[in-house]
Amino acid sequence: MKQTDELHMISGFDLLRMEFPQHQFCVQDILPKGLNVLFSENVDKAKSLAMDLALRVSEGQNLWGMEVQQGAVLHMVHKDTLAVTRKRLISMTKRVPDALYIGVMTESTVELVLSAVTDFMESNPALSLMVVELEIPVAYMAQTLYAPGALLLQYTRLKELAEEKNITILVVQRDAEYPSSLRDYGEDDYASISEAVDSYFELKNTSARENKDELKRTSRSYGNAQWSIEYSPENRRWNEKSKK
Repeated sequence: MKQTDELHMISGFDLLRMEFPQHQFCVQDILPKGLNVLFSENVDKAKSLAMDLALRVSEGQNLWGMEVQQGAVLHMVHKDTLAVTRKRLISMTKRVPDALYIGVMTESTVELVLSAVTDFMESNPALSLMVVELEIPVAYMAQTLYAPGALLLQYTRLKELAEEKNITILVVQRDAEYPSSLRDYGEDDYASISEAVDSYFELKNTSARENKDELKRTSRSYGNAQWSIEYSPENRRWNEKSKK
């Protein structure tokens, strides 16, 4: 049977005999390994959710009843100072795990992130999760800082890094409509950028109650899912209310 790069045909019998690698997760059935993007119009809530996740992974505490892959966590903050980050941590926990590390970026570039991970893993090979906080909306990045092709390169390099190191990277992005906001730049660019990311997470307030939100995952590889979660302003942690 003729095969090409664009077309691959196989019998149903042979397909059923094939074995594929099982999905790997940083948080079982929620956050997969690879490149993930969490976007929200309320970036402060998104950052608190990411920090909650970082704390749970670094201390081996389950998230919403799901097992985590305990390991070192490198949390890269953008614009926040160490003093601000310290205040956030104190409001969330009485004891910061030894496996949680904080990096402060005055600029958020993929070169800086790649360099940080490479240097960090020389002394901490058991890195499980890397969180990268961004303050710039994707649409603005595409319009001013990067062309869509350059933005695709940024995400592609981060995905390659995650695969090479077998880690989870979570990018926290300020945007309410991402990635649909990129459709203005053409379907090809939109499709390519969407495929460069393993999973998209959208954190959105859908209730009259200020602290009740929906977390929605969109992923070709891992499937779509949605959780109803509630934010506790007292300790800035997140609790699951239900899964849809």
